[in-house]
Amino acid sequence: MTMLALVDEMFKVVLEDGVPSLRVAGAVGASQVIFDPPELTVSAGTPPVLSLYLVEVRENVKLRSNERQQTTSAGTVVSRRAPYRLDCHYLISAFTDSQTGIPPLQHDVLYETTEALIRAQPLVPARVLAGHSELLGWPPEKRDVELPLTINPPEGFPKLAEFWGTIGHRHPWRPVVYAIVTIPVEYMPSSPVGVVHHAITVYSAGADARGVGSGPSERRARIGGTVIDKDRNAVGRARVFARDAGGQVLARTTCADDGRFIIDLPEGGVDIYAAAFGFGTTPPLAVPLASTTDADKLEYILRFL
Repeated sequence: MTMLALVDEMFKVVLEDGVPSLRVAGAVGASQVIFDPPELTVSAGTPPVLSLYLVEVRENVKLRSNERQQTTSAGTVVSRRAPYRLDCHYLISAFTDSQTGIPPLQHDVLYETTEALIRAQPLVPARVLAGHSELLGWPPEKRDVELPLTINPPEGFPKLAEFWGTIGHRHPWRPVVYAIVTIPVEYMPSSPVGVVHHAITVYSAGADARGVGSGPSERRARIGGTVIDKDRNAVGRARVFARDAGGQVLARTTCADDGRFIIDLPEGGVDIYAAAFGFGTTPPLAVPLASTTDADKLEYILRFL
C-alpha cells in the first residue's frame, strides 16, 4: 500500500473517532467518511457524510534537501538521498440531511472536523493509530515519523470557486475544511560501496596454493573513506588521488554519489587528497602502509575547507 493510501486510512480513523456528530446509534457507518467527489445528496433521516477529496498534490520546496542518509549492513554502506516531500491538499466538505436549524448540523460537523485534525497534529501513525489495526499496514520504520499537517491556512484554497463550479449546478457553494499533509516519497538507494578500512595484501612472485612465493613480493593497501565539505555533507563524484613524497600521482579513483571511495595504494607511504569542481582540493592526508590494529579500524575522511 502506498504512503498516500496509508494517510487516507489515518484520516478516516481520526475523523471517525473525533467527530461526534457522525455517530448514529453510537457508531460511524462505513460510508460516512469517503474520498469521493462531493457530489452528494443526503436523504432525510440519513447520517451526515464527510467527503475528503484530494484536489491537488505539489512538491514542498521548503523541505527540499540534498542531504544523504547512510545505513550500514553486513559491511556495506547504502546511501539514499533525503526524501522528496509531497504536499497533499484535501478539501473536506460536510453533507447532512438538512442545512436548516440554529446552528445547522453541517456547521457542527465542520467544527468538529477542524478540532479533530488540530488535535492530531502532527500526524504520527504510532500515536494516531494506537489500538487500531490500520497501524499494522505501516512499515515499522515509518510508524514514528511525523507528517506535518496544516489545517485551514489563512490564504485558503485559491481555486475554491473554480472547484465548486466544476461540481455542477445541483450543489451550491459549501464551506470546507482545507487540510494539507506532507508525506515523504523515497528515492532509490545508490549503488552500495563496500566498507574498507585499511586492508594490506602481499603479492609474491611464484606463489603457491598457500600464497607463499619464492620471488620478490609487493605490499599494497586498500583503504576506504568519505569525501565531505566544510559542513560535513558528502561530496559525490569527487576525484581522490594518491601521490608519493615527490608529488607523483600513483593512483586515482572517483567517489560514489554519497562521497564514499575505495582506492588501492602501492608500497610506501603516500598522501591522499580529493578534488571537486567548486570545492578545490582537500588538505593532503598521510596514509601509512603498515597494517596495525588501529589502522584496520580507520576510515579516512577527506574534508574540503
